[in-house]
Amino acid sequence: MTKEELSSIKFRVIDESLKLEDISDELYFSNKYKNYVSNSRLKLINPAEGGSPELYFKGSPKVFTESLVFGTLVHQLVLQPDDFLLVNDVILPPGKPGLIADLAYSSTGELPHDNTLLDYCKLVDFWGGRPSATNFNKMKEVVKAFIKDRAKYEEEYHSTHIGKGFPKLVYVNPTNLARITPCIDSIKNNSKIQSLLHPVDLMGDSLPSNNEATILLDVEASMPDCDPVVLHLKSKLDNYSIDEMGNLIKVNDVKTTSALDFFEPSIKKYHYYREMGMYSWLLSKCAKEMFDLNNPKIESNFLVVETKPDFSSKVTPCTSAMIKAGMTEFVYLLRLVAYHSMHDYKSYV
Repeated sequence: MTKEELSSIKFRVIDESLKLEDISDELYFSNKYKNYVSNSRLKLINPAEGGSPELYFKGSPKVFTESLVFGTLVHQLVLQPDDFLLVNDVILPPGKPGLIADLAYSSTGELPHDNTLLDYCKLVDFWGGRPSATNFNKMKEVVKAFIKDRAKYEEEYHSTHIGKGFPKLVYVNPTNLARITPCIDSIKNNSKIQSLLHPVDLMGDSLPSNNEATILLDVEASMPDCDPVVLHLKSKLDNYSIDEMGNLIKVNDVKTTSALDFFEPSIKKYHYYREMGMYSWLLSKCAKEMFDLNNPKIESNFLVVETKPDFSSKVTPCTSAMIKAGMTEFVYLLRLVAYHSMHDYKSYV
């Protein structure tokens, strides 16, 4: 593959494929959308992030870390407070056994087979995925106790909450229980963040604001001497709002960080600018079709909260330079996907 070949790839947006939908996390990450191109999946083909065509097409095992789990918890309680309920009466075990316990839970209250538990050990990197018999048995006892307590709690909860529409119960370990409340309170008490999540117009009336919306779009890729391929794109936006009078769309992404001073370097380190570039471009495609806006201005912001004391929070704008860099990288990686899809992807599957 040469630079010339890569640059020869052209894209055509299939306008009629554009969809803006409310899709649950379970469905979004299910097999139905498994082969869609997302920002996180593009990481797997990006050489700058340790990616390769093999990783992209074969897939990478999902990794569970305490920081990722806590970040997900913040997103759930900030953006989907009606869908998730934090449980205080049953606590996950601390550390990686807690991650295993959450994965291993079954409403029957039964402990999974040892082989399944060993698979979970690998997922969370518990003793490198190969714990000694002593460590494995200690973990089993801790997990068994949690599953028993949780099954009893949920049986009692559901006996008094009959019907549909009740939130999903979420469990945390002692460390996360102590820090989740100040994290959420910091976001709730930050007037700048709240003005973005719950915007109003000049008259004080609420503007349309949406959390966890999904955009789907098909793009045809073509290059000389090759059959074209259609790439299916997907993105799940934390939050966006629409100001029709101001011809303005704002897209906001919630981020957690160990310290606010560390966040701006993280934008480059974790390629957050590409995420925002992709989101902004997809929203611009929705503007005319969905919102009847012509050439709207799109503003992008990171809503950042510390996961350690003082649990401070702030708004960090995603600059036009970041958006431009993000779009450039997005197009480059999409061309890599297209090239290997047209040539040799079967050798990686």
